[in-house]
Amino acid sequence: MRRFMTKKVAAIGIAGSLLVGGGVAFAVIGLQGTGSGSQTISSGTTGTAQITLSVHINNTPALIPGSSAVISFDASNPNPNPVTVSTISLKSVTSSNATCNDVLQNLDPNQISMATVTENELIPANTANYIFPHSSTLVWRNDDGTGGKPIVDQSSCLGVPLTVTVQTP
Repeated sequence: MRRFMTKKVAAIGIAGSLLVGGGVAFAVIGLQGTGSGSQTISSGTTGTAQITLSVHINNTPALIPGSSAVISFDASNPNPNPVTVSTISLKSVTSSNATCNDVLQNLDPNQISMATVTENELIPANTANYIFPHSSTLVWRNDDGTGGKPIVDQSSCLGVPLTVTVQTP
């Protein structure tokens, strides 16, 4: 068997929109051989394969400081080989709005979080919109983690589009 893997990032807009990204994946290729005498066949080696990872965020209720939203995933594999996605995790949250983006960059790294999703799903070759069985929750805390107020006023991010970037290892 031959395995492939790559790392790519998926970005999505929280304001009810969907963007496309990618993920680390493993592709499986069957190898065959024939011969006489002492011919041997060895397994393939790690390589790369790209897939498209789509991220869907439930926008009702809206994600604001102090709330959470369900986040789910699907993948499209245009490759002629199956691809395995092991986990999906949060990489970052940014905004095209400069004031909000400054706030997001100054937040405690755990202010906005998502539990890593373990999928271990084999995406069949030439498949579109393969729905992953697991979802996660995107959480935007409205405190400093100790029950106090956040260090940074987050109100400039209300009502502006956010980009959530997820990755697979």
